[in-house]
Amino acid sequence: MKGLVANAQCDLNINGGNFDNFRAAVLNLDAVKMQSRHNSSGNTIAIGALNGAATATLGGSSYAGGATYEIGARNEASVFSGTLTDGVAPTTVTKVGSNSLNLRGPHPFTGPANILDGTLYATGAFAGLLNVTGGSLSPGDPTTNVVGQVQAN
Repeated sequence: MKGLVANAQCDLNINGGNFDNFRAAVLNLDAVKMQSRHNSSGNTIAIGALNGAATATLGGSSYAGGATYEIGARNEASVFSGTLTDGVAPTTVTKVGSNSLNLRGPHPFTGPANILDGTLYATGAFAGLLNVTGGSLSPGDPTTNVVGQVQAN
């Protein structure tokens, strides 16, 4: 579909296991809320690259366990200006791939943001831990500070 649909919502219903369905995909979200639904203790949803406007929301699981979004497998630079939220349990964001992910929007999700590879450009306050085990963490905008707890391993 092409065009704008006011107050659109896209529900991603996932029932158990790990899902690599979007590992090769570029998701471009605008004026949409994408939220997963699980019937298990939680899932990992792989997204090749994530772009989104400030009107977009990537939410955690609406049922049962938490969601982990693994972003960056396409090794392409991407910018998400939308909101990352928890669902019924904490949401985790894991940055993979050699290129960059720039998170510019609000970050009220309470799970960790794990940086495994590439660069996570972060702007604003993070409710959860920023965990750097590989790659790097950098301010997304040199005029603002990244606020949150940072752990480097």
